[in-house]
Amino acid sequence: SGLVPAELKNLENGSYMPIWDSLVPKSHVVEIYGTERERYSADAETSTWFRPAVDVTERNYKYVTPSSLPVKVTSVKGERVKVAEEIPLEGAYDPKDLGTCIHNFFAVCAPGVDGTGKATRIIANFGLQNVLTDAKALDDSFQMLHAHMEKTFGKAVCEYHELSYTQKTAAGQTVLGEIDYVWELPGRHCVIVDFKNSHAGTDYSSQLHLYRKAMEQAGYTVDGTYLYYALQGTLTEIKTTE
Repeated sequence: SGLVPAELKNLENGSYMPIWDSLVPKSHVVEIYGTERERYSADAETSTWFRPAVDVTERNYKYVTPSSLPVKVTSVKGERVKVAEEIPLEGAYDPKDLGTCIHNFFAVCAPGVDGTGKATRIIANFGLQNVLTDAKALDDSFQMLHAHMEKTFGKAVCEYHELSYTQKTAAGQTVLGEIDYVWELPGRHCVIVDFKNSHAGTDYSSQLHLYRKAMEQAGYTVDGTYLYYALQGTLTEIKTTE
């Protein structure tokens, strides 16, 4: 995106041009960027080239994740509510692998069903059996979260795990996101929960704000957005505004 004339000239012998993070046939570029703002001739033989209508200062990708977007929001963090026991850990581990392991289990577990065996298999698949030594504690963490949600917000009409969605940005990018846990209530109300490992580190308010907007655009009223820190067993509400 935002190619200068010299860069276009260097591409004149090829049949493809880089647009976003994809290679697009030259004949299709005009259809994608049909703006009269700036026009360049790539070569004497073929087409007229158009630059994107949106100014960019660095490489922008066509498909992005919610956590990668620089959305500026104001957030208010609520108190940490203890809903489950801590999950014990032993030895050294990769935080990313541990987080994915917990996400994968929470995506397939079910309320009221003993998931210890399933948790054991998922933990072993990540080679974390010497770190997450108590598979039942992982299952208990979700079961206790579920009980808290039902007690606090009422019985769910439906529960969505890893709810996929797409959303367009003002720059024409497509956001591909998955919301960890959506607790749907009567009248198209819902509560959003995002699973995290630890209280320390990244501010996730912009990510939760994008989840809220996605659900609102789908016709839902979002009654709250929360972070569930599985290792500590705490739930924290994050209120956001742009």
